[in-house]
Amino acid sequence: MFTAEMFLEAFKPYRGKYTRLCTVHASGNGSGKTAHEWRTISSYLIRPIIEEAIEGNMVIGWFQSTIPTTFGIDIDDHQGTGWCTGKSSSLLHRTYNGVRKTLPEPSLVVKSPRGLHLYYLMKERIPWRILEDLLREKVGILGCEILPTPNRTLRIPCRKQFLDPDTLKPTNELTEVSQLISYHPIELFEDRFLPEYVRSSSNGRYPRKNWQRYTERIESMERQFSPMKPGSTNDVLNTLVPLYRNAGMSPQEAEERLRMLIEQSPSYQGELRNMRRLAQRIRSYYQREMRQQGKTPKIVQKNPAYAPFIDMLLDQSPFASQRRSAVERFLYSMINWCEWHDRILDDPIRVSELDYTYPYYRKNRKGGYYPLPTSFLKRANSRYHSIVKWLKCVGVLEESPYTYVPRCGICKYYKVHLEKCINIYKEQNKQIILLGNG
Repeated sequence: MFTAEMFLEAFKPYRGKYTRLCTVHASGNGSGKTAHEWRTISSYLIRPIIEEAIEGNMVIGWFQSTIPTTFGIDIDDHQGTGWCTGKSSSLLHRTYNGVRKTLPEPSLVVKSPRGLHLYYLMKERIPWRILEDLLREKVGILGCEILPTPNRTLRIPCRKQFLDPDTLKPTNELTEVSQLISYHPIELFEDRFLPEYVRSSSNGRYPRKNWQRYTERIESMERQFSPMKPGSTNDVLNTLVPLYRNAGMSPQEAEERLRMLIEQSPSYQGELRNMRRLAQRIRSYYQREMRQQGKTPKIVQKNPAYAPFIDMLLDQSPFASQRRSAVERFLYSMINWCEWHDRILDDPIRVSELDYTYPYYRKNRKGGYYPLPTSFLKRANSRYHSIVKWLKCVGVLEESPYTYVPRCGICKYYKVHLEKCINIYKEQNKQIILLGNG
């Protein structure tokens, strides 16, 4: 029998909170009708609650951890016909078969009210945001959702709804976790999950979003061009590709959606019928956006709290006056960089990703050290070597004692003693004032 212990061992959920499907009574009309809503319960997910969910006595949703060893795929028939005949609909079958073309047999398949929940167990952890990107490349175009996430839940599987992965018919109950297939990530994603691969591709990776949230708007715009008419090439591209891109689709996902639109347009015989030309046109929109995003952001507003410190340093710097503005820009860039790293400490998902991609990030940040990678330093100032050397000499930068291994993603870390230097500046001003009064 599938138990709470088995669920905890296999799925390793985040247990600090959970959701529960509750029945609420409509008020104000005296009809006595009821409705259902999901409520977040800010309590520990205890075993008795999990047991009740597994038995089907209550509906409980579980949150994903920030570095999971499992993931789920939610396939829904939003037309409400998924199980109306007692069997899975053709839509569910098509989507399920689409998933099976890009991923192996699920570890567990569970019937849901409107579709299917597929679960995959992994033998190694992958930070959530990296895992999410990998899965969207696999199944994003199919219209299914990747759940649970650290912010959204998926139902704890009810053992009465377990299905055979091959036939989608009810199956015998599981009796032990070893019956569930567990995959090494390399079987699912080749080497694309490895930190080395993520580091090498992160600069060119397009920022992802949960584009399923934009599905209704996307489909509405697509209907306006369906079927495509002769001479509509530029209008279609100029309207739909930016929409796909802004929703967070990859170029491949955008290409697949336009290909489906073209197949439904027999009168259109334009250049996009050539699949190679279609891919080129789509790629040009994404490259244009990535070039704009790749520019080093300008410092629009300097933080006035650090102005005395910056001015003091610049007045005492060994550099020629011609370099003053460039050195000033470097100092403000460094401050903004450090403040950004301070802010993301409140984002456990982002910290987990950085700690995975760049080993010892969490340990260094807990020790008060900030990463100053060469890529950042070059953007701040191409002649950064002399500036960093000077800042170390005057005590602004204190180098970390930990190992520096750039090929493994371990850059140099420093403590940045901004407050100490501001205090020094204040003490100097205080002495000047006292001498002036004397």
